[in-house]
Amino acid sequence: MKRAVLFIGSDDTESNVAVQDTATAGGRELVQATEPEACRSLAERRDDIEAVIIDLGPGQPAVNLLRTMTQSETAPPVIVLAETEQLGAVPMARQCGAAACVRKPFTVEKLTLIIEQVCSPEPDEQGWTSDVWGHPHRRLITPTA
Repeated sequence: MKRAVLFIGSDDTESNVAVQDTATAGGRELVQATEPEACRSLAERRDDIEAVIIDLGPGQPAVNLLRTMTQSETAPPVIVLAETEQLGAVPMARQCGAAACVRKPFTVEKLTLIIEQVCSPEPDEQGWTSDVWGHPHRRLITPTA
């Protein structure tokens, strides 16, 4: 069973601590990586990574990383963390394959719920799942206040 989360953080200490607390509270291992090593970390741990969390930190849109992470049909869902000022990046994150976008600051409970939702999509009456962006087998979570 996949029980690890790959986290590509930023300089935002508060968000980094909240993601660590979320992983711990959910009984998940947190695998931290920098942007340059993220794809290698995902490839090495593909069998146990159930979700990827990318913090859009100030001035770090991570668009290319997001696109790379979501290219494969077997890629785990990607959750994007964004500051209120960065919410303009949400449509771009959607187009690049993000399964969820979360506005900072967030609570451990909220991020735990979102991880559970994107990792355990509920099938529709035909047994298929997809978000409103058309990504199969993903559940959409949009930013909330």
